[in-house]
Amino acid sequence: MDIEIIKYFLPAALLENFTITKVEEVEIEPEHRKIVQIELEEIKRIPQDIDIDQYESKGFYPVKIIRDFPIRGKEVNLAIKRRR
Repeated sequence: MDIEIIKYFLPAALLENFTITKVEEVEIEPEHRKIVQIELEEIKRIPQDIDIDQYESKGFYPVKIIRDFPIRGKEVNLAIKRRR
């Protein structure tokens, strides 16, 4: 699926803070049903009052899966990676 098209289905506030890194159609084995999985990664923003030399990235929290509204009859999962 095209990432640019998926942007029209997601809230603007979400896209202000996250970038879409991957969109794929995944098949769930036991039921043989397909879902759309959209992977989002939090944008790296350093607050203005913090010295860049003092800033240290700590990586990401574990990925959270959020079930969203269906698109064209297919289930949608948002896989969200937030920064520490």
